[in-house]
Amino acid sequence: MSCAINSARRCRTPFGNNIAGTLPDAQLEGMANKIDVKNENIIQTSFADNNFDLITSNLCLHNIYDKQLRIKACKGIYMILKPGDKVIISDFKHNAEYKEVFEGLGMQTEKKTTCFFSTYPPLTVIVAKKN
Repeated sequence: MSCAINSARRCRTPFGNNIAGTLPDAQLEGMANKIDVKNENIIQTSFADNNFDLITSNLCLHNIYDKQLRIKACKGIYMILKPGDKVIISDFKHNAEYKEVFEGLGMQTEKKTTCFFSTYPPLTVIVAKKN
């Protein structure tokens, strides 16, 4: 199994904002021998097409300030996702944009209810399935 961080910036963990900080978390969860953690820029990814079963992004894509680069990031996610599998985007802005890009690529999308009381900032989840 491979694990990808699909953001132009690193994903934060309780142990730090880097690969070395992520590995102790994986060890605590008993997953260290089952994952391969990489730091990759989704805008210029080297991952092979149709490579991942599931891609998640939590509060990451909005950090790509340029709209065209966010669109490119969504297209990069689409390219490395296996057919029939899903991407889950959780963010507090640009959700309609993510949904529109994924639909334009032929993905089935679903917007989950925005969580106003359980998260801060309020998050919306977009689930998209690659056909």
